[in-house]
Amino acid sequence: MALTNDNALCVFCEQEEESLQHLLYNCNISIAVWSKCYQWVGVQMAYHEDPQKNFMQHFLQGENDKLNLCRKVSWFATVWSIWLLRNAIIFNNESVDVEKISEMAKLRSWRWLSAKVKSFSSSWLT
Repeated sequence: MALTNDNALCVFCEQEEESLQHLLYNCNISIAVWSKCYQWVGVQMAYHEDPQKNFMQHFLQGENDKLNLCRKVSWFATVWSIWLLRNAIIFNNESVDVEKISEMAKLRSWRWLSAKVKSFSSSWLT
């Protein structure tokens, strides 16, 4: 799936042609965001640049169900945060900020888990 913008280059790195795979998984900016988010949820795993493999690695067998839920939610929050910043750059002339993207992913994860799971607390992440 190709994304379109005026010059067809990734709005983050401005070096590669923008595609969904590049934007979310291959761009150096996105890789830095994923790294920060993985650190937050205590994930140490191989980073997959293939979207399907990246998503599936968050469905870990034999792991604590609460921790698995945190990892899945953090995946969705990270993808959504990257996408929203991409749009903000294009439509609102915002700038790339790895810290901002990763902090927004954390905040979204926290909000989504807090809203969905009554017993959610930060101790789930330890």
